[in-house]
Amino acid sequence: MQQNPQAQNQYSGPMLTGNWTLVNNNVGQPTSMITKDSVILIYSTQTYITKNNFNSCTTLLGSGFLFVNNAMILMGGTNFNILKSIDDGNTWSSIPMAHYDVWSEIVVGNTYFIGTTTGIYSSTDEINWTAINNGLPSPAQTVTSMVSNGSTIFAAMPSGVYTSTNMGVNWTLANNGLSLVNDHVLNLAVCNGNVFATTYTSGVYISTNNGANWNTSNNGITNFNQAGYPWVGTIAAFGNYMFITTGTYNTQRIFISTDYGNNWALLSGFPKNSVESAVVVKNNVVYVGGGIVTNNNIDFYGVMGQVWKCALDSLH
Repeated sequence: MQQNPQAQNQYSGPMLTGNWTLVNNNVGQPTSMITKDSVILIYSTQTYITKNNFNSCTTLLGSGFLFVNNAMILMGGTNFNILKSIDDGNTWSSIPMAHYDVWSEIVVGNTYFIGTTTGIYSSTDEINWTAINNGLPSPAQTVTSMVSNGSTIFAAMPSGVYTSTNMGVNWTLANNGLSLVNDHVLNLAVCNGNVFATTYTSGVYISTNNGANWNTSNNGITNFNQAGYPWVGTIAAFGNYMFITTGTYNTQRIFISTDYGNNWALLSGFPKNSVESAVVVKNNVVYVGGGIVTNNNIDFYGVMGQVWKCALDSLH
């Protein structure tokens, strides 16, 4: 599929720019990044960890989707296990997952929840796992993202968003306001007590009442999808700042919101022919993972990966 790597230069909507500094070009093209205490983890063609703000990076044995809370880092993937660290990535233990293919994971209290290609499973001892799919679609759909907001757990899958208020015992479809005709939900995030959902063709949705209703929140977002849709992939929240990625493969861009997702502006100031596909904030510095497109007709794997940084409060 041919796409236009110059999309950033054609954008005419609201923008925030900064003086970006190249800090690393040895981690492929990141698709997600998370931070905990002194470390940043990067998910690319492999999973990397840096403890010195990208001055050096170490490759981790595991590879997969990342989750972090105050107590631990979890890393899952397609190798039928979860890797867990409680010391900021210095050591890792393995949580066996039998045959399950992990796509998403969260921890609520002392209960682990994993989203897989065969539904949702929970465990309180890291050994025994129970399928908790009452109310979810049959046949099973891939659970692409999970978050919790207060006592409510949210799970995203192609048919929409499902919620549970009893630790996964029962699930209820919560699509009121979501326009999912020829569309599907990709990722979820929580910011300022509100829940956000990203979609393939209709952008970003916000729920201010724990999934009872959804409304679009696309002010300032311009699409880069060749098909003309505001395709929005990953979404991340850091304090009152939110970030989303839009576009596909070598046309990806990052938008920022400084008001809890009400308005969006394009992050700009990157090199010509760049793509931006992942973002994380640490110590008031924003790190953006992406790369440089080296050929107008290449696919995802033709992007030369890089990571840039900029002081968050210097964006203007």
